[in-house]
Amino acid sequence: LLSVLTLFLKRYPHGPLLAILYSAGYAWMGIILIAAFVFAVSDLAALALNRAPWFQPRLLAKAALALLAVITAWAIYGGQKVPDIREITIPFKNLPPALEGFKIAQISDMHVDSNWKLRKFAGIVDRINSVNPDLVLVNSPMEAADGADALVVVTEWRVFQSPNLPRLKQLL
Repeated sequence: LLSVLTLFLKRYPHGPLLAILYSAGYAWMGIILIAAFVFAVSDLAALALNRAPWFQPRLLAKAALALLAVITAWAIYGGQKVPDIREITIPFKNLPPALEGFKIAQISDMHVDSNWKLRKFAGIVDRINSVNPDLVLVNSPMEAADGADALVVVTEWRVFQSPNLPRLKQLL
């Protein structure tokens, strides 16, 4: 029920209390998916090892639960923190002097589809702005509009063939 409620809530503006519920719903969906994978692998291992004289089903079950707890904790931690910035220097032969030190920031796979994720995205934008990039490349159609003063669409992205104008208005 929480997962279904989460998918419904993301379409509507909500305050801090509902944001917690929204976060919990997404975490719960992730835990269920991770648990299904861990338990499927555990069951396959039990099936393969069932005839071995040294096999202990309870030990395998405890190991599967411990693995599930570790993976879940790591996933929740990773989902809550603002991603790190990785700086890469790329040498170019015959680079014009005017482009020396030119900084390009690339953002991808943000999937900002709700107000809750939009607030999380703000921390990422702040982190990127802290390195003062000369150019920002965005690999997602809606994220390209976030915080922009105007939007000129010259693209083959299908999402902009019939754009979600209320969503774009919210982002601009």
